[in-house]
Amino acid sequence: MIEFANLEEAVSREFDVPLLAPVAALPGLSSRFAYGRRIGPWLRDAIKRSEAETVACLIPARTDTRWWWDCRRGEIRFLRGRVRFPGARNGAPFPSAVVIFGSLADSSRCGWWDVNRNEINFSRIDWNDALGECRVSPQAA
Repeated sequence: MIEFANLEEAVSREFDVPLLAPVAALPGLSSRFAYGRRIGPWLRDAIKRSEAETVACLIPARTDTRWWWDCRRGEIRFLRGRVRFPGARNGAPFPSAVVIFGSLADSSRCGWWDVNRNEINFSRIDWNDALGECRVSPQAA
């Protein structure tokens, strides 16, 4: 289980930017908001904002959705464990990822992040849009 506050702190420490999350940004909404159709437009707005500044987004790791494929423009970090939001008894019912967009992001790498242990393992990602595929290879941190 990852406490949301610990994740916010880890992102701030590494990138010196706030962590954006559709759930946390709207107090009082349950984590079910992240399942809705609003996340695609929200993510596109974050990508547009990243043209001027680095943006870090906490999103469900929903690789089967159309909006997820916009994440290849950023540095993707899959989280080990479920995120627990403030006031919640349990963690989110879905896996999550932090995607960083902007000048501090390296879109050619993907990471598996254990926030509680402060460990991350990166892999190199080679996207081939013409063929609709990607190649993953190990990379030192």
